[in-house]
Amino acid sequence: MIALYSLPGIIIIYAVGLYFDSIIYTSIAAGGAVTAGYGANKKILKYPLAPMFIAVIGMSICAWIGSLTGHFFPLYILGSMMFASLCALVALIDQNAWWIVIQWAIAFFVAGYYAGDMHAATQRAFFILIGGLFQCLCIIFLLRKLSFHRNIMKPKNILRILKNIHQNIDKKIRFSAAAVYAFLTVFLCFVFIYLFKVEYYYWATMTAVLILKPDFVNTFQRVKNRLIGTFAGIMIATGLVLIDSSKYVMAAEIIISLYLCYAMANQSYAILTTFITISAVLMFAINGTPEKLVAVNRILATAIGGISALLVMTLSLFYMKISGIINKS
Repeated sequence: MIALYSLPGIIIIYAVGLYFDSIIYTSIAAGGAVTAGYGANKKILKYPLAPMFIAVIGMSICAWIGSLTGHFFPLYILGSMMFASLCALVALIDQNAWWIVIQWAIAFFVAGYYAGDMHAATQRAFFILIGGLFQCLCIIFLLRKLSFHRNIMKPKNILRILKNIHQNIDKKIRFSAAAVYAFLTVFLCFVFIYLFKVEYYYWATMTAVLILKPDFVNTFQRVKNRLIGTFAGIMIATGLVLIDSSKYVMAAEIIISLYLCYAMANQSYAILTTFITISAVLMFAINGTPEKLVAVNRILATAIGGISALLVMTLSLFYMKISGIINKS
């Protein structure tokens, strides 16, 4: 039901954008709205629908910071690496909290790529905030009930988990290692981005923080599913654009694919990635960017993010074996 309730806000945003012929700003606002829709299914704190508000406000702030930081590329790289480490650490505490921090990180990655002055940064942050809050209000209006219990993470629970990690040496090592893996993975992403001159390189860092898991097997599985989903999504989206490249048709296709993203949120990661990719490619196509250029760069960036994560995990396993941290087989 939440998937259906998430559509009206996005439909209205695209309708207004098409009417005023300002698709670029519409896409930015839609980015905030799409995230809010996902957040309606998340659970954290004792307040109903708190995750979507926390995610949207944080995204707006991080987009503003990222847009300004993007002018200083070394600082942007360092910021991306620190965000990746934060995501990895939060993932070990709570998955819903991890989802929120991931949205902040993605907003930073994307805004840094589209670096701008103070006016441009403020404008980007404003449209993300407006689009996200509008979506939140639409969902609340449709639900019309905020009394259901969604309490998952209390501050006391978080402190208890952190204390347990601090007192358990094995957990402390894994906790620290997760941050280091993420830090190095994003650094490696930027090395490959530089070597292969990748456009829209934020897809690589985005992929890295989304698929990186504490162990090699789960990371490999996520990489495989994301690559399969990305390739399938690119093929479908490219076919849709070739059939009809009208802005109105593509807007309708974006809305349908976003609905399917919401509906498949708890299904196979490969299937979810397929519809996310369809939405992303169509969002670029509706702005006039050639879908073939988007397709090539997205698959390349996704591969870089996945390969970087696997390389770091492989090197960590090798290091642990030669150091005697894990038993030799």
